[in-house]
Amino acid sequence: MAANTFETQGVRVAVEGCGHGTLDAIYASVEESCKQRGWDGVDILIIGGDFQSVRNAADLSIMSCPVKYRRLGDFPKYYSGEQKAPYLTIFIAGNHEASSHLWELYYGGWVAPNIYYMGAANILRFGPLRIAGLSGIWKGFDYRKPHHERLPFSGDDVKSWYHIREFDVRKMLQVRTQVDVGLSHDWPRAVEWHGDHAELFKKKPFFKQESIDGTLGNVAAEYVMDRLRPPYWFSAHMHVKFAAVKVYKDAEPVAQESKEVLVPAPAPAPATEANPDEIDLDMDDDDDEGSKAEPVAEVKKSEAETKEAPEASNEVSDELRAQLPASFARPQPKKTPGQPVPPDITNKEVRFLALDKCEGHRHYLQLCEIQPFKPETSSEYPPSQESPRWRLQYDPEWLAITRVFHDSLIVGDRSVQAPPDLGEEHYLPLIEKEREWIEENVVKSGKLDVPYNFEITAPPHVPGAPEIVNEQPEEGICLIYPAFIATRPFETSSKSPLTMAQAFLTTVNQRTRNQFRPRVGKGGSASYQLRQYAEVTLGGGSLRKVVKLPEGEDENEWLAVNMVDFYNQINLLYGAITEFCSPQSCPEMKATDEFEYLWQDNENYKRPTKMPAPAYIEQLMSWVQANIDNEQVLPSKIGVPFPKSFPALVRQIFKRMYRVYAHIYCHHYPVIRELGLEPHLNTSFKQYVLFVDEHGLASGRDYWGPLGDLVDSMLKSD
Repeated sequence: MAANTFETQGVRVAVEGCGHGTLDAIYASVEESCKQRGWDGVDILIIGGDFQSVRNAADLSIMSCPVKYRRLGDFPKYYSGEQKAPYLTIFIAGNHEASSHLWELYYGGWVAPNIYYMGAANILRFGPLRIAGLSGIWKGFDYRKPHHERLPFSGDDVKSWYHIREFDVRKMLQVRTQVDVGLSHDWPRAVEWHGDHAELFKKKPFFKQESIDGTLGNVAAEYVMDRLRPPYWFSAHMHVKFAAVKVYKDAEPVAQESKEVLVPAPAPAPATEANPDEIDLDMDDDDDEGSKAEPVAEVKKSEAETKEAPEASNEVSDELRAQLPASFARPQPKKTPGQPVPPDITNKEVRFLALDKCEGHRHYLQLCEIQPFKPETSSEYPPSQESPRWRLQYDPEWLAITRVFHDSLIVGDRSVQAPPDLGEEHYLPLIEKEREWIEENVVKSGKLDVPYNFEITAPPHVPGAPEIVNEQPEEGICLIYPAFIATRPFETSSKSPLTMAQAFLTTVNQRTRNQFRPRVGKGGSASYQLRQYAEVTLGGGSLRKVVKLPEGEDENEWLAVNMVDFYNQINLLYGAITEFCSPQSCPEMKATDEFEYLWQDNENYKRPTKMPAPAYIEQLMSWVQANIDNEQVLPSKIGVPFPKSFPALVRQIFKRMYRVYAHIYCHHYPVIRELGLEPHLNTSFKQYVLFVDEHGLASGRDYWGPLGDLVDSMLKSD
């Protein structure tokens, strides 16, 4: 492995090609390369895909690669907290990923302490640098499809999950200001013609014909590169180091040999042993076949490779042509997506670098000091005197774009088509309006820092347990930006408003989401069937039918399943407004002024204790979660009965969870309406009211207190 550095000054960046789960080796290589360079470390490490954030064997079961190449790798140690990444690490997805884990983070998020996934498409700020990332690889036949995948994955889903979608690229092509760094897993199409392609074709002979055919590289990444024109662009995927410089003159990019200035540094010891069974490019049989489904623009070739075709003679007279039907007319040329480039994007030269995977003596690591394209940005984002020198931040322009497009995002439904592209002219005023909202509600409020809100969402792998299993992970919940990004919840394939609300998790203070597990964990278990029954009946329009005990079912089982579901619903709904519920805005846990709630749990707070609403709700939700996790309260083994005290505990839990509903209604209802969550709050609360009424969990009308009139209305209407 050879490490090199760009001779500039700026943010200290380490870039690595394909990760393939070798975090220990990657971090060791960065440390060694820094020592050779005389650095005390780097500010940020960027990994170009195939990161493989595999939490456990279930995640591994749907990673796209032959079974013999499936390895848990090093990530479980970082996920469980046994080890922590020594440098802030960000990455995009490739085509060999823990898709079940990353699918929970469509908009990006922490996969482990100090390790951040950029999502399907994203722009983040790190100090003076704006970094744009596009996950996945190109497959033309999936490009214009929506994100239809949903667990459990079929064999096709395993592969289509990582295929880039036009919807995500469309958002990138709305960006109108300069970025500094671009990332894609596979190379932007035709970028090879802007470097030493002859040398590349010697190393990888089969690249040549694919390049000539226009099937080498990523069409979408080409669109994004030609639109954003960042000074630096990094890729991986092809398992070969390659440098190029793409120069733009007016509207047309100009091919030229790479002029990258590199200063060699001594190579550290090989990070890993060479794999004798290595498959050179990918671990799939079909991922690198060229996709000819959607050739969009002619590939730029060098003069040596291009032969001018003779111009065809026009043998059809104008008189005869005029008599032909309109369908025979030559189609109007389509506008190249993302063009023309907005005036505020002024860079004319993109320095492209592709890196290999972390293995043996391959060239997989690059150290560089990157300055922002606009020099004045350095003074706007000076480094801190403490470590880290900069924090990861959301990008205001990207937040505005995401707010505009969020309403069009449909997840998990194969029956619908992706929303049509309405054109840049249509989206621009909408983005400008959202940009104003972001400025007022996020920028001026100091909320641009990405919160450190990682939490474990699936059981970490236990050393010694099998790595290869036949079961897929359970469907998680989409973790997205804090509440200020979303104008409404995700649409999913379910028609249930509650299911849609559960697909929308927007909390900055996210709590654990361990759930009461079915007693068997398969389709035949009692609690699984009960939950399925609830979901089906909920879509039928009668909430009273939803809450009734199914015939022949155990009442305690039904109470347990619904108690956990209501806990999750409340957790999600409160999570959506956490940004707006602070000790300053809500210094007391109140509904109306007549109803203030004090906390008591007989352990930490043995006497009724006054506290701010966020602290009260945190105590309450932790207390409920502790009961859910308690095997003596919610037994998961077949044949173990519920305790005799279970009904009384359920009544107490439901009574305390009601207080969160009351606080949201009385203090945060305007925010709920602004976020588009009003239908989901009302439906959730109505189901709660009917469930409590159906099963006699309320102790008189005083139970409802501040929301009594609303409750009466709900009981009469169903």
